[in-house]
Amino acid sequence: MPLPPTPEEMVALASAKGMGAAEESVQRYKRAAPGDIIVNEAEYDALGHALLQKHQDKQAILVLTLDTYICPRSANLADSLGDMYAGTGDAANVAKAYCHGLELLPNDPEQNA
Repeated sequence: MPLPPTPEEMVALASAKGMGAAEESVQRYKRAAPGDIIVNEAEYDALGHALLQKHQDKQAILVLTLDTYICPRSANLADSLGDMYAGTGDAANVAKAYCHGLELLPNDPEQNA
């Protein structure tokens, strides 16, 4: 059984071939290992914030966009994506991400455990 792709591998794939290629990689892994955890939310979150601090804005947004694709019910990740957009000055997407996070909050299993 192959290991799930690392956050760095996913960013490299999305940067080189686009989000569609990264999403397909996730789907391939899900088919090969149903039920396995594909990503550790905290690893992607930390990588996104580290990239933002290094002023690698596009990669930071890619990391959190990928993470929200893989974990669509995570209010924390939606909030972190808002942080990424805030760091780049993208006010429209900041508002969308934060509002989405608030919508997810009541049903987020991590926040309501």
